Amino acid sequence: MQRTQLYLDESDTAVIDAQAREQGTTRSEIIRSLIAEHVAARRGSEQDLVERQKRALLSLADIGRDLRPELEALREADRTRADEQDERWEASA
Repeated sequence: MQRTQLYLDESDTAVIDAQAREQGTTRSEIIRSLIAEHVAARRGSEQDLVERQKRALLSLADIGRDLRPELEALREADRTRADEQDERWEASA
């Protein structure tokens, strides 16, 4: 643990000291607890963001799977057109 010095407003100090008295602990412990809660909440929101991004990517992958038959039909149409062009080219030569 590292020693850290903070400057707090008198009103914040009074609230923290009141909590410390109620909980039978120290001002430092209250501040450490508040910081730990804040850090955990930020980590949680970052994890939520990652999960939302993951779900969005999976949804896009599902859309891609749904479009595969249409994509394959377009590819087949392109191959057919290319074959027909080749046949016309060979017939004209």
